[in-house]
Amino acid sequence: MCKSKSMYQDPFGEDQFDKNHKFKIPDRFIKALNALHPEIEKLVICDVNRLAMFDPVTFNPIYRFELTVNVHIKDESLVNGGGLYYTNILNEVFKITYVDMVFVSFKASLIITPRLTNIQLFYKVFGDE
Repeated sequence: MCKSKSMYQDPFGEDQFDKNHKFKIPDRFIKALNALHPEIEKLVICDVNRLAMFDPVTFNPIYRFELTVNVHIKDESLVNGGGLYYTNILNEVFKITYVDMVFVSFKASLIITPRLTNIQLFYKVFGDE
């Protein structure tokens, strides 16, 4: 489901990136996401990748971060799309919430929906409300 995590040694010798660090989704981002997309119950970080690009003038590395997350959908909600849909949603809401953090992006790995039994599904469709 989620990749194993390990210590990443910077190839340029500047610093180490600890993938074993316990990362969490900021509450401010979760509140904005729930306001715009209430079907999302929670996000679980599976992996964090650090990507290096180079400044063409100074050749110093410029780091970007990609968070791979599992998207959990609430019981009573329907899934609005696939992984690409939720990847775009997460990136758009993050850019709105944290305008200055253009070096962070998200990738939706799995969309996890609640599983209803046949009896629960029957009552949901044909039951009295």
